[in-house]
Amino acid sequence: MIIDLDPILNGLENEIVIDTIVNIPDNMYKNTNIIGLLDINVSAKVKRIVDNINFNGTIKGTMILNDDLTLDNIEYKFSSEIEDNIDEYITDGKLDLLNYIWQYILVEVPSKITHNNLEKTKGNGWQFIDYKDTCNYAFKDLDKLINERRD
Repeated sequence: MIIDLDPILNGLENEIVIDTIVNIPDNMYKNTNIIGLLDINVSAKVKRIVDNINFNGTIKGTMILNDDLTLDNIEYKFSSEIEDNIDEYITDGKLDLLNYIWQYILVEVPSKITHNNLEKTKGNGWQFIDYKDTCNYAFKDLDKLINERRD
């Protein structure tokens, strides 16, 4: 999605209001942990402040990610506040909104995610094991001492 910034650059307008839903093509998140993106809403104002063009707004949406333990799909809602000078992103008086917001979407991807309630602890050929339940847990005695001192 290309936003024409000529009215601001030429001094015809003070600001441009952006309120749109952006569709992210599948090929953009092909090599990421993102399985899907839903309802990416961009609400922002683009203004000239002295000699700079600033972008102030919010990106909200939902990511579909894999649960790190069960590999089930999880819907992860995100929101990112942006206050940025966009001079370096403007080409021929235009802003490629999709490429600009993409960097902010990637920053919102959590490094680990799982359901709040873990119901599925076994599957076909796998089992979730808590490290404290294993026999080789080297710090078992240390945990016991720490817990005794807390009491």
